[in-house]
Amino acid sequence: AEASIDDGTYPEHIDVESFVNWLMAHDLLGTWDSGGSNLYITKRDSTRQTLLEMGCLWDFDSNRGMGLEKWSRYHISDDFYYLKLFNSANRTFAHAYTVRWNEILPTLQQQLNDNLDSLASSPTAAAIDRSREYHCKLYNQYPRKVSLGVQKFKEWFESRIPWLNEHIGHIK
Repeated sequence: AEASIDDGTYPEHIDVESFVNWLMAHDLLGTWDSGGSNLYITKRDSTRQTLLEMGCLWDFDSNRGMGLEKWSRYHISDDFYYLKLFNSANRTFAHAYTVRWNEILPTLQQQLNDNLDSLASSPTAAAIDRSREYHCKLYNQYPRKVSLGVQKFKEWFESRIPWLNEHIGHIK
């Protein structure tokens, strides 16, 4: 699979769609972490026909870490395969990335806002807020409410999506 990324035959070995979706999520979040233990590649079975897929998203402590006007570190770092996929003579990945963006863009901001609003009003948010109160009382800290995090992410996405849209438009 690694050699196929270098020689451009990677669609025979990786599920391009899962690689695109995984990276796009990190680009939306402006993730600072890259490579190492923050990612997993999976394979559904041991047959030769099954493609490698990106595993689940996790480890979100560095969201918004790259700043509003920079790609996620995964997008630009050679710590993992994404830079090679974007720079490959085989344009399958780059094309799939821009196609996926154009598919989700029309409803993206509204879906994100709806999901964030749903989180803010959920029993889970209430439980997190109560837990933070106890934690902060124990360590003499000021508790941050889930609603504040929701508001920060809404503001982030309001600026982030237009920036991404402009820069994704330059991917050929």
